Amino acid sequence: YFPGQNIPNFSDYRVLEVSDLNTLKKKMLKNNSVIKSQELIIKSLEKSLESLIAQKKPNVRLQAGITSPANNPVGDSYGSAGVSVNYIFNDGGRIDYQIENILSKIEAAKKQKLSVLKQLDTQLKSVFQNYTGLTKAKKSLQELVSIIKQSRETAKAQLETGKTKIQDVLSLEFELAKKEIELITLDTELVLSSYTLKYLSENLIPNLTK
Repeated sequence: YFPGQNIPNFSDYRVLEVSDLNTLKKKMLKNNSVIKSQELIIKSLEKSLESLIAQKKPNVRLQAGITSPANNPVGDSYGSAGVSVNYIFNDGGRIDYQIENILSKIEAAKKQKLSVLKQLDTQLKSVFQNYTGLTKAKKSLQELVSIIKQSRETAKAQLETGKTKIQDVLSLEFELAKKEIELITLDTELVLSSYTLKYLSENLIPNLTK
């Protein structure tokens, strides 16, 4: 960020709605750009393999035509047909070598895809568990904040009758402020977790700058 540029305030952003883990996995397999990239690499290699295998097969071509003399195009016309066969009898093993090389690359690309899938699956599970944990923690903290507020109001009311001391009210005020700060921190972490899940499952990066 540069001087004068607006810095995102996460308190201005809501937590994105998050699906269950299985739905997120399905979306990730369909939308994630890293997975798509690996699939394109494999498809490209498979196309190259098909082309090489085709070169090893005979190429048969049928040719046909009609010859018509200018002086008697109808009576003296005759047809001709021919078959041409192109086949590479001996290329010194060049095509076989290329096929083996492509097969090796396809196998490596598939292994790489599996590795990517495992990494993304682990990351998705980790972020989702963090998200659900933060959600539960937020609910508990909100309930605690509500209890402290009620206790503070009760203490203030009893302060007038002398049933409580000013120190008790101040202590509750301090505790309330501390818990509200924790709640803001939790909200920020929840926003980040929900946005990370959005990116992993849908390959979308929500706009954090307004």
